[in-house]
Amino acid sequence: EAVDTEHFQPRSNPYQHFSAPTVKTHRVRLKPFEIEDIENFKIPPGNRRYDAQQVFLFAYYLQGMRASDVIQLKWQNVKGIYVHYKAGKTEKTRPRKLILRAQAILEYYGSEGRQRNDYIFPFLKGLNRKDYNAEEWLKKLDSKNALIRKELKNIANELGLEALSMHVARHSYATNALRATNGNVHLVSDSLDHSSIAITEKYFSAAEPEENDDLVFKVFGE
Repeated sequence: EAVDTEHFQPRSNPYQHFSAPTVKTHRVRLKPFEIEDIENFKIPPGNRRYDAQQVFLFAYYLQGMRASDVIQLKWQNVKGIYVHYKAGKTEKTRPRKLILRAQAILEYYGSEGRQRNDYIFPFLKGLNRKDYNAEEWLKKLDSKNALIRKELKNIANELGLEALSMHVARHSYATNALRATNGNVHLVSDSLDHSSIAITEKYFSAAEPEENDDLVFKVFGE
């Protein structure tokens, strides 16, 4: 619009003839058996490490829900076997089915008296969104995510995993979902609330060795 109304001259745009170099990032993606290792890792309840483990698994079970969205979930978002919420990044409102393992997590955190407006997970306990402006609230969310990441790093060290963070749960779900749907990137992209297929495709790097072996078998029969 600025160009059309001549408020901005394209010739002064320093990016018009410049393309930033493509840098491949290393994305940690856990296989299903590694997710099982996290599920089976015994941590006494009632501490931050246990909470970090549970919120990581819950995000994975809820189709790779973003960290900022999952820690802001309240009991009023739970309706039957679904969680209804608005994604903070895309502002899409949609339900997410609660598998039995996710329901078990909710049963633990809802075992005591709870109010509709209470947060499900304890990281934002005592904080009221209305008391902060957008920038301040974002900083609060970032600080809570950093706390979770610290505890997940300790869990990763115990289990001998490369790394753990809330985003690893998202990447792991994306990769495992792609395999489970025989490469249906459109379905996976929709479940991740991505605005385009291109964003989803960035989540996937080169095939794993065993996937390549399977391809060779399908092509050559050996």
